Amino acid sequence: MTVCLHKHFNFVLMALLIGAPGCGSNSNSGSSTGDEKDAGPQIELPVAPSPISCENACIRAAKCAEALVTEEDCLALCMGDAKPETYACCIQYADGCAKVQSCVNGNFMVCKPSGDPWVPLAVFDGCPCGEPGKDIPKNAECIKVDHDSPCETGVCFKPVVSDKTPFCAIRCGSAFPTCPAGMKCQQTAKTDYCKLPFE
Repeated sequence: MTVCLHKHFNFVLMALLIGAPGCGSNSNSGSSTGDEKDAGPQIELPVAPSPISCENACIRAAKCAEALVTEEDCLALCMGDAKPETYACCIQYADGCAKVQSCVNGNFMVCKPSGDPWVPLAVFDGCPCGEPGKDIPKNAECIKVDHDSPCETGVCFKPVVSDKTPFCAIRCGSAFPTCPAGMKCQQTAKTDYCKLPFE
């Protein structure tokens, strides 16, 4: 009887020892698979470039302070500055061309973010036009051509009797060059502008 119990005990002990690693490895592999499923693939989201940059600032500086600096000179000054982000911020948040000139010549190099920074705008991009904070009535035309216009074209335009918000436009007609390839001259009550054929 003692021999039988002893043999039975040895058999159970052997089974436990053989089975234990198997169980352990199964649970480990199971948990690691579970962890992988829970974690999922690591996806890196793209980071939007900051609108504050030497490139954007120097486009404005060359427009506003053309007597002081070219775009190339401004880029060299900005990138060589001890704090290029402050240099760019000063120019892009400056309230008008006089303040831009103060940033460029170093008289008032301060970064005071307020509102939206100045960034260059492409054709058909929406643009600030007319009196700040006031809606432009449908029967009024809005056209802004000045040194500090963020439009690459220089013109921020809202056609008369139109629901469109102001946008960067290229003027056309007898006094202006023809429209770029793929665009046609649209006549309006006051100002003609280039538009896409399907617009």
